[in-house]
Amino acid sequence: MFTSIFFTKSRFARRIAATLAILILAATIAFAHPETLGIVTQARSANVGNAAVSPGASLYSGDRLSTDANGTLTLRAGTSTLYLAKATLVMLRDAAANSASAHKTVQAELSAGTIAFSIQPAAPLEISAAGASIRPLTASITLGQISVIDRNTFEIYVRRGSMKISYLDDTEIIAQGKSYRVELDSPEDGPSTKAKVVRTSPHKRKRIALFGIGGGAVAGAAWAVVKLCESPYSL
Repeated sequence: MFTSIFFTKSRFARRIAATLAILILAATIAFAHPETLGIVTQARSANVGNAAVSPGASLYSGDRLSTDANGTLTLRAGTSTLYLAKATLVMLRDAAANSASAHKTVQAELSAGTIAFSIQPAAPLEISAAGASIRPLTASITLGQISVIDRNTFEIYVRRGSMKISYLDDTEIIAQGKSYRVELDSPEDGPSTKAKVVRTSPHKRKRIALFGIGGGAVAGAAWAVVKLCESPYSL
C-alpha cells in the first residue's frame, strides 16, 4: 500500500515537473523570438545599434537605426516603407498597445535627419518628431517626408494623402501637397504659463505653430518620395 502511494506521488511529481519544464521552455522561446516589426530592404553605411546592417535583417521594437554622413537605409514594415536619408537617427517601437487600430502599428521616432515614407492603411506607421505624433488621416496610401531641425522644430511635406500632427493638447492637419516648418512649444514652458493663458483667454493655447515653406526647402529627399510613390520597394 505504501509502495503504491509512493509511486503515485512520484508520477504526480514527475508530471508537475514536466509541465513546468514545458512552460519554462515556451516562455524562453517567446522571449528569445520577439515579434518582428520590419525588415531592411536596402542599406548603405547604416547601422542597427552599433553594428553595421545589411539587407534582409529583421527589425524589432527598441532597435535604433542610424545612417552615416553618406548613408541610406530603407525598411519595410508590412506594406509600408520608410527611407532614412543621410545622417538620420530613428528608434523603432511597437505602438500597438497605444493604438486603436486593428492592425499592428509601428512607431518610428525620428531624432535627427530626414525620412521619407510610404504608409499603407493595412500597415499603419506612426512617426514621432520633436515630441509630436504624426499619423496619416486618409484611408489610402500616404506619401511624404519629415526633417528634424532641432529639438522643438521639424519640417514636413505631404505629397499624397493628409496627416495629423498631435502635440500636448493641440492638433494640426497637413493637407496633400503642403509643406510646413513646424515649431512646438517647449514642455518647459510649463503648466503655470498655460494656466495663466486659460484664465485670461477663452481660446485654447496653441502648442503647434505652422509656417509655410516653398518646394525648394523640401527638395533634399524629394527624389526618395517620388521613388516611393512609383514603387514602395524600389529603393
